[in-house]
Amino acid sequence: MRTHHHLAAALTLALAALAPEAALASPCPVLPETEQGEKHCARSAHGIAIAATPERAERLLALGEAARARFGTLFARSASRYAIVEMGTSGFSGAARAALRQAGYSVVLPWLSPQAYRDQAVASVRRGLEGRLAGLPEESRLAALKSAEAQMERQFSETATNDRDATAIPHELGHMWLIEAFWPGQGKIDGGHYGGPGPDWLDEMAAIVLEPDSSAERRRSLFAERYRKHLASGGGSDGGLLDLADYFTKAHPVGEQARALVGSAANEGGMQVRVLSGEEAQRFAGDGIRFYLQSRAVADYLLDEGRNPALLGEIAAHVAKGGTFASWLAKSGPRHGLVDELDRFSADWLAWLARRYPPRD
Repeated sequence: MRTHHHLAAALTLALAALAPEAALASPCPVLPETEQGEKHCARSAHGIAIAATPERAERLLALGEAARARFGTLFARSASRYAIVEMGTSGFSGAARAALRQAGYSVVLPWLSPQAYRDQAVASVRRGLEGRLAGLPEESRLAALKSAEAQMERQFSETATNDRDATAIPHELGHMWLIEAFWPGQGKIDGGHYGGPGPDWLDEMAAIVLEPDSSAERRRSLFAERYRKHLASGGGSDGGLLDLADYFTKAHPVGEQARALVGSAANEGGMQVRVLSGEEAQRFAGDGIRFYLQSRAVADYLLDEGRNPALLGEIAAHVAKGGTFASWLAKSGPRHGLVDELDRFSADWLAWLARRYPPRD
């Protein structure tokens, strides 16, 4: 079994190359229709981050730069110039987005400030509890809401905020960079599709693989838990986790919900970030968790067993020309130490899983 050593070495070199280029302080660009208040910017040759403080802007930019280097290593394409714009709860207008795109930032990621995240998370928990609390006396209802909010406090700590940023910012940039690198200018589309013009599995994998090592390890741990539960049950509890024919052809399990949520929230031409927490988050996630975990595991398999740290980029280029993963296997699988047919690929994947995640005593 091959290991991640070749990939880790390539990523180390790519990240080290960022060191000489410090973030450059600069005035914020003038963005129409944005919230009032002083904004600060940090920029590199490749991107810009706008936030309420210089320190916050520099941190967001550092996350963008690390993700940009990782994307280049894994996909052998340059990530498009990007802007990360921290905002409040009112959203990010189409005019502001257009101004950034006109300035050369083809990827624009609006991002909630810590306070805006807190406000949305608390509001989400309140909405989730409203139905169950409706029949209670006012005093009991308020006490229950206060208790629920108190239990959320860990979500709003500096450590939790930093961890959330470090995972989610590269993830969201990955979605957009994949589109710009392989379907330039096409953006997100409507009509039954979760992300961009490519298949949903590739769209999600491009985001998952840009997450930091800490997030990758959490996903691997959760996958291993579900996989071992499947083995212990005699093969009846995988919930589609191991079915690659399904994974490579089906739509994202939360695609329709995501489109409905974004469609209901977005101002015309603009962008918003929505936070769901508590019961709302559980209802929304559903089977999506399986898809995220499966994407991490399949990416690990491809990068372990393949002979190219930029294997995902080669696959994406083939798919962007109208191919499928199955047709890529038939054409190029053996050249990378993989098989040439999807059923055999699935069998090899199961054998790899058995080695990677052996049963615990």
